[in-house]
Amino acid sequence: MDDFSAARSRTIPPLPWSSFPPPFSTAEATIKAGHVREEFVALGAKKDKSPEEITRHEALKSEMAQRLLPLPADEIYYVHVLADTQA
Repeated sequence: MDDFSAARSRTIPPLPWSSFPPPFSTAEATIKAGHVREEFVALGAKKDKSPEEITRHEALKSEMAQRLLPLPADEIYYVHVLADTQA
């Protein structure tokens, strides 16, 4: 069997076709009302959480993930395209 490093010792020729950069858009996404509980926001903003508050915040995070992950993004967010750089 050849030495493993021997496979990396050759120069790879350039691709025979041009590379094209992917199109990009700049967008703003805002979560729709009702998806994030007030308690979650309040606990997330609190600087010095007690161990009980940390446990509660983690539970709320898990609950929110279980509710939102199965949903399509357009049911969760309003999206506004700010700039479209596609040619």
